[in-house]
Amino acid sequence: MLISKLEKQRAARMLLSRGYIKYKKNYFIGQRNSEVISGVAIDAPPSAFRIFTFVLPLYDVIDELNLALGDLAYDYRDGKTDIVEGAAYFEKFILPIRTSSLLVEYIEENYQNHGYRTWLYYISLLKSGQYKKAIELNIASSGNIPEKIYDRSYALEHMLRNGLFEQISITMQSWTDHTALQFKDIPFFSV
Repeated sequence: MLISKLEKQRAARMLLSRGYIKYKKNYFIGQRNSEVISGVAIDAPPSAFRIFTFVLPLYDVIDELNLALGDLAYDYRDGKTDIVEGAAYFEKFILPIRTSSLLVEYIEENYQNHGYRTWLYYISLLKSGQYKKAIELNIASSGNIPEKIYDRSYALEHMLRNGLFEQISITMQSWTDHTALQFKDIPFFSV
């Protein structure tokens, strides 16, 4: 337990010295702009210590940060990766994701579409104007998304199939406004 606590303190100091902003308990923001928030999360249960990356679109309704699009960047138990390498992984692969189009590419290259990731992919397609791909995804009837977002996916799919692109934009802007309030204390920046 002592090791994980010391590693967590060391990682926190290193991330703060590199310009990350601490957010709540275990999250460190490395970037926030109008479309994306990303950074690393520290997980330090007894006898372990891990750093995960995350990237989330700010055009969704997000009340808390999560690791839906997260990767393991450092694991104390593997003995191969240094904490600095974990941060470097984020800065090399996640930090460049600054737009919905780049988020679409990242999801296509790194994840199978299922669950919440399918939703993130879908709204990123819509945000980046890739309507044909979004229609082909057929999200509302796929049964491939969490029930809690089914109503939103159904509404967007209905708008999309009826060519109501301005309504899609207005709806997604309302989600952006909601999420902006959650992260109002985090300025636009990048490490």
